[in-house]
Amino acid sequence: AELNITANQLPLRLGPYLDIYEDASAELTIEDLLTNAIPWQRSEQSIPTMGISSSAFWFLIELSSRQSIDEALVLSSDVPVADRLEFYFVVNGELVKESIAGDTVSFSDIEYPYRIPVIPFDLAPSGETTEVYIRAISTSGLEMPLTLSTMGMLAAEQQGQLTFFGAFFAFFVISFCLCGFYFFNTQDNEFLGYTLFFASALPFFLSQTGMGRVWFWGEYASANNRIGYLS
Repeated sequence: AELNITANQLPLRLGPYLDIYEDASAELTIEDLLTNAIPWQRSEQSIPTMGISSSAFWFLIELSSRQSIDEALVLSSDVPVADRLEFYFVVNGELVKESIAGDTVSFSDIEYPYRIPVIPFDLAPSGETTEVYIRAISTSGLEMPLTLSTMGMLAAEQQGQLTFFGAFFAFFVISFCLCGFYFFNTQDNEFLGYTLFFASALPFFLSQTGMGRVWFWGEYASANNRIGYLS
C-alpha cells in the first residue's frame, strides 16, 4: 500500500491504507519480511481490529511525498493497552530506524514516552519511499488506530484530552473521598459499595487511558495490563 502525502492532508488516518499479515508463529523478524515474499492483505477497516489472538500481526504502509514537509512527522496509535508495538522504517531496502512501545516496555526504553505510542520519524527525500513495518502483539485484544500527523498537531489534539482526563480523575478522587467519609461516619453499607466502586474504577480508568503509566507506573513493565485486569 503506497500513500503519497501532502502537508494539507495531515492528520491522516492510515487504517484503510494498511497491508496486514498474521504471523501465527509470532517468530518472524523484520529481516524475514524484507527477504521473503509475504502474502499481504489490504485492510478493509478504518481501524483494523484483530481481536484476541496469540499471533503477531504485521502492518505495512509505504509513504512518499512530492513536496517537503517542514515539520517532523509522527505516527501515533491511540491504543494505550497494547502489549508491544515495534516500528521499523526502511528506505531503499535498508533499515534506517526502529522503535518500540507498549505496555510491556518501560518508559526508560521508549524513545518518546507517553500514554499512547508516539513515534517521530523523518520521511525519505522527495522521490523516495519510506516503508513502515509495524509488528503488534497483545494478549488483551488488538486494534490499530494509526494516525500520521506532525508533532505540533498531535500536541494540540492531546492538550484537550489531557485537560479532560485531569477533570475526570479529580471527580473520581473527590467522589471516593466523600463516599469513604460518609461510610466512616454512618456505617451505611450502601456508601461502602460506592467507595469500593470508585476505589476500583480509578485504577481501571488509569490503566485504560494510559494515564497511569504517565503518572504512576511507567517504569514497571506489564503493570498497566495487570492493574487493569485486577481492578
